[in-house]
Amino acid sequence: MRTWLLLVLIFISPAMTLAIGKVTVDPNLPGAAQESDEPDKADSRLSQKITYSASACTAASILDDLTAATGITFKAGIGNTHWQVRDRKMTISVTDVPIRQLMDSIARVMKFKWRRSGEEGKWIYRLDLNYKYLLNKEAKHDLSDQQIEEAKAKKRADGLAEYEKLMNLTEEEKNDLQKTNPYLYLIADTGLGKSLGKFFEEAPAVFDAIANGRMLELESSSLSATAQSSLMALMRDMHSFDQIMLRNDRPELDILRPSKITIEINNSLDPDSPFSMPTYQLGEIRVRYYHGQIDLDLLDPLSKTALATGSMLLDAREQQDDSYEIPEDQLMEIWGASATDRKDEGKPICEPLIEHPDNPDFHEKITLDTESRKLPDLQLAFAKAAKLSIVSDYYGARDSLLGVLREETQIGWVLDLLCDTFNYNWDKQGDIIEFQDRYWYTKRLNLIQESRIEAWREDVRKNGSIGLDGLAQISLLTKGQYEQNVENDEELSRTAAHARDFGNPEILKLYASLRQDQRTAMLSSEGLDFSTLSEEQYALMKPLRKSIGNEILEAANIVSIACKKERGEWTTGDAIIYTFTPKVDGVPTGPEWVLPVPVIKKDDKKQDKGIQKQKPKN
Repeated sequence: MRTWLLLVLIFISPAMTLAIGKVTVDPNLPGAAQESDEPDKADSRLSQKITYSASACTAASILDDLTAATGITFKAGIGNTHWQVRDRKMTISVTDVPIRQLMDSIARVMKFKWRRSGEEGKWIYRLDLNYKYLLNKEAKHDLSDQQIEEAKAKKRADGLAEYEKLMNLTEEEKNDLQKTNPYLYLIADTGLGKSLGKFFEEAPAVFDAIANGRMLELESSSLSATAQSSLMALMRDMHSFDQIMLRNDRPELDILRPSKITIEINNSLDPDSPFSMPTYQLGEIRVRYYHGQIDLDLLDPLSKTALATGSMLLDAREQQDDSYEIPEDQLMEIWGASATDRKDEGKPICEPLIEHPDNPDFHEKITLDTESRKLPDLQLAFAKAAKLSIVSDYYGARDSLLGVLREETQIGWVLDLLCDTFNYNWDKQGDIIEFQDRYWYTKRLNLIQESRIEAWREDVRKNGSIGLDGLAQISLLTKGQYEQNVENDEELSRTAAHARDFGNPEILKLYASLRQDQRTAMLSSEGLDFSTLSEEQYALMKPLRKSIGNEILEAANIVSIACKKERGEWTTGDAIIYTFTPKVDGVPTGPEWVLPVPVIKKDDKKQDKGIQKQKPKN
């Protein structure tokens, strides 16, 4: 079933190990740094006005600029290692704005606090985390996560209850399903409903893993004789289901030894997988046997996706012509159904949308003078066209496809359109328009040090491609960290993103765990000897060991894996190609794992317009 569904559903699937930044204690002990939480209003230096512009620049660099322009000492964070403050990015465009007002906007937009220290008349102003605010937001976030998990558990329970009903359906009840739920009708009509229910009864650990949303792997030899028998029946019905749905002749299911079968549950449940389980799926069953494997994706039978997919599969089964193609309107119906299902899932904590009454001051029409579709460029073009000052946070964002902004548009409409497109809020505070990402809290948790990202960028600038060491580091990022820091980065996305999405994360995670001498051995012709691996490293080799086969491994003297690096052509064009080859007693054995990393030519690299600054004027 999986092969067929992937062809139909691949384009509708959705889009924190190092998630540093969560606050669990308030470190603001009284008098710890001899600092005040608020700037002194009596400091006359803060009344001076400034004109300044910065596009997606770090807080550290912006405050350095303001220090140089005003003679007032501004610092970001507590020391140079406080990257959670120093690396946070902002877009600013202010004209003749008092320093004090700019400071207030920065603190509000970034959820920071200003702390004052030093001598009177020479006060130093330090930008720091607003711990009290973050602790409150963290509590709400944890509650939101709990509610999301409870909703998922209920969905799995309700969906599995529908599957369980298929065991004892009467013929009349089954025929009724043809109209009310064609997906469940097909499961029942092929016998899969009964064999699946029977297997769940005989192997409760499998049912429990799906019901509780857990990954599980077990050998059929650990099952009772009756459970093994029900597994054989389930495999035959899964195979028959595939044959009917694919409308082609598949090889007969050849199961010689029932005791040599591995059952894997919810392999794609890993939230950091680039192809993690979609929300309209309850679970998945993969059965590996000596001659191959067979898969069953358990769609949520109550989801809109299952209903639309069932109708399409039923229509396809009734067609006798092998050249029959799925109508486009049915594909679009499934796409729409899956989009609706994804909207119903729990989402990261989000700030409520700020509604604005009609303001005559914002009726003036403007045209944005930019060809860019990047958020910082659009914001700066807006500030220039509307003659307004702006302060905005920036966590990275995909380019916009807005075309309406090429035409004359009312200022208020432009503000609303920008915020709708990029999931932002805007508000006017004094003379400044403040922009805030509505998903700032979740994105903040996914931040990593700018220095790490810059090292990967430098690798691409120097070599046109990111190296194996960098790819291994990126493989350890969570899905959220990867999407925010790599996928949305113009310099990294075309090379590192391709390797992450279409490469092999298991082999990269193994490489990341190796010592330098082990990496050198892997890159040699002899390869890295498995016997030199630690227990933790050997566990990471599990997918590779499966591809070779336990029987071959047990009979071998030396098992190794070698990596060959070469420059060549790939489907994406010029690429660095890493080929990982397992060897048994020096002989290549099993499938090779190929990791192509696109090479970007220097003349193909786009100029990064995201880092721009205008010298401050005061």
